[in-house]
Amino acid sequence: MCASDMHLIEDSVALRLIRMIFDLNSDQRLSLLKQVEEMSVMATINDKRGHFRKPFAMTVSFSCEGRLYSGVSQDMSNSGMFIQTRGDFSIGQDIELSMPFRNQQKPIKSLASIIRVDSDGIGVELIKPR
Repeated sequence: MCASDMHLIEDSVALRLIRMIFDLNSDQRLSLLKQVEEMSVMATINDKRGHFRKPFAMTVSFSCEGRLYSGVSQDMSNSGMFIQTRGDFSIGQDIELSMPFRNQQKPIKSLASIIRVDSDGIGVELIKPR
């Protein structure tokens, strides 16, 4: 199986999971989250950042200080992602991410904080809701 076929299968699986999660009630979502977190802890492969990173190429849009930007995610972990983009960003700035998934009516939104800035883009840490 070629790499492009694998990406299509992975995207299809991810979309099916997202659809199924949206159909769950709040208690079921919380239970599922706990189960996945337990699985993640058991299967964690640590890199120097302490989290497994997976290649994840997707067009994302985000706002920072009232201005809209777009970019392409390069990788993702359970704590953040790297976004290839251009702009004048600073460590510590907060952004609001918007990630459209195919066949979904609404994009998934998340708050994040910029923790790395380089010539290729920004590294962001997802901010967990309180």
